[in-house]
Amino acid sequence: MSTRVEPTNITAAPATNRSAKLSLTEKWGYGLGDTGFNLYWATVAAFLAGFYTDVFGLSAAVAATLFFVTKISLAFMDPVMGAIADRTQTRFGKFRPYLLFTGLPLACAAVLTFTTPNLSEGGKLAWAYGTYTIMMLLYTVLSTPYSSLSGVMTARSQDRTALISSRFVLASVGGFFVNAYTLDIVHYFGGADETKGWQYTMALYGVIATIIFIITFLTTKERIAPPVAQKTSPLNDIKDLLGNHGWLILFVISLVVNLSTTMRAASAYYYFHYFLTRPDLLGAYLGCQALAYMVGALITPLLTLLGSKEKILCILYFVFAVLCAVMAFIPKPEFNGMVTVKAGQERVLRAEDLLGELPANAQLQWQKKENLWWVSSQQVDLSGQNGTSIVLKPEKDMVVSLVATLPDAAGTQVVLDSSAWPDAIKWVFILNLLACLVLGPKAPLVWS
Repeated sequence: MSTRVEPTNITAAPATNRSAKLSLTEKWGYGLGDTGFNLYWATVAAFLAGFYTDVFGLSAAVAATLFFVTKISLAFMDPVMGAIADRTQTRFGKFRPYLLFTGLPLACAAVLTFTTPNLSEGGKLAWAYGTYTIMMLLYTVLSTPYSSLSGVMTARSQDRTALISSRFVLASVGGFFVNAYTLDIVHYFGGADETKGWQYTMALYGVIATIIFIITFLTTKERIAPPVAQKTSPLNDIKDLLGNHGWLILFVISLVVNLSTTMRAASAYYYFHYFLTRPDLLGAYLGCQALAYMVGALITPLLTLLGSKEKILCILYFVFAVLCAVMAFIPKPEFNGMVTVKAGQERVLRAEDLLGELPANAQLQWQKKENLWWVSSQQVDLSGQNGTSIVLKPEKDMVVSLVATLPDAAGTQVVLDSSAWPDAIKWVFILNLLACLVLGPKAPLVWS
């Protein structure tokens, strides 16, 4: 949605307000905006690729090409949107109007992106390209002015630092919620109908995000304006950036790190579904990841006491690379532990798939695990299932585990529970937590 340009001169903001001390309401009202953005960003980063391949029906190669082509096509939009926002003049200021007027269109675009119309293969591809492009275009239209807003709220260095800190902390809160609970909310709304679940989930996120952006608009104020006589062109702005070596270095660093974090988030869906075969742990994995990012951001001021920001960045990136390399060598678990049986699909489960080979005198008990957010009304009763294999065809997705009781050499009863995490999965969580912890300070260090 375009912003109506009014003749009001933005320089009407009193110059005496440049060094105004910001209230907690304004600081955290600004930071809350990034919670709204992460309802979109974290969902796209962690789940959109899996949605396209497992729900919408695109191949992995087509989905990967879609992301690449769209990202490259929209790469120029950030500086263009920055130039447009910097020249916007309304009675609300330069940047705040976009928070008020773009939130609802972005919410609608997000719902359409996670909608699966009944189209041909070519029609689906066109739909995916069109809706995703529009969504990311509107995201840029909204996020670029938001990022610029902190620079015109106050000239006080301490308050600007506080604004950035509140932003990253509350962004992590939004990321944690999305990563930990999105799949549960999808199941709650859709049950066996994942298409409906994703559509309703994005509608919920869109409503919440739109309200958040309005709150940010209402709690913030622009105080700093350029001199009345200052005249610049978008072309000169770009020339200034390209001639700023420090900015170019930070740009490349941010590009590489953002690529790594985005790829890690997007690949986690496939990693847990098809390698570890424990999709039930994906929410916990992504939730812990978001918390580790937040803790890393919070300890950044302490790290800066140990040396220069440049040296700290280099050390953290090196440690991050080593941890990621070690994670790549974690072997596939020998057994699944717990198995997710999809709604309407007949599945034969065997004891050896969950606990490995068991002695003939083992007593087996199959168990149904309930989800944190929803309790499924299954028509499948596992209470009497104690054989070495069972056949299931549930009405809704079901997570099943197996408990085996067997005597050891001394005659003592030993209980083996397949829902206990294999060592490989434990190391996946530990190494990922450490990797995200050392990567957490990246954003505050680069921005500051």
